[in-house]
Amino acid sequence: MGCASGARRHSREEARPGEAIAAASRAADDYARIQGPDAPDALTARSYLASARRAAGDLAAATPLHEQNLADSERVLGAEHPDTLVARANLAYLLALQGQPARALELHERNLADYERVHGPGHPHTVNARANLASTYRDLGDLPRAIDLHRQTVADYARVFGIDNAETVTARSNLAYALQLAGDLPAAIELHTQVLIDRERLYGPDHNFTEIARRLLDTAQREASRSEH
Repeated sequence: MGCASGARRHSREEARPGEAIAAASRAADDYARIQGPDAPDALTARSYLASARRAAGDLAAATPLHEQNLADSERVLGAEHPDTLVARANLAYLLALQGQPARALELHERNLADYERVHGPGHPHTVNARANLASTYRDLGDLPRAIDLHRQTVADYARVFGIDNAETVTARSNLAYALQLAGDLPAAIELHTQVLIDRERLYGPDHNFTEIARRLLDTAQREASRSEH
């Protein structure tokens, strides 16, 4: 979710990907020319450019940009700098999108260890890193480990943000989906139902997030119905 924060930050650019790419490219060139290619502003601009490429669906172009941004951040800022941790999470997210969860896992595991060491186990950034790692375990099919981490993440989000916060609701949805994949349909249905209620309250009945919750609940209920016959 460290990545989720990045997705929210770029939400306006994603609506106009061509304009976002052009603006980020100009900014990266300008900062590199005026301040030097290793200036923090230049690194940030290149990060925006990589994310704009990703948001536009140009993963082939985004991948080397994210890889270079991580390498530059580690070299210039250090391996545990906050911007380096974000760069690592962004690359891991991109790798997961490309169906490379094993490579993403290595990056997410390192990020979580670094966040725990730098910020402590209960910091919001650490909680986000733990959620990213849990989802990666799920994508790799390691459901017991994913469920354990998702349960911890739900508790962490509730403590840090509150039980009714949108991030906490999303954490419950992720746990419900992992339980569904593991075949624990009664527990999954109970959580999916609560998530649907919460999202209707937070977003209204017609929002995309609410519709996703409704589809997940419907799928789990149909799976449970089939298993009874």
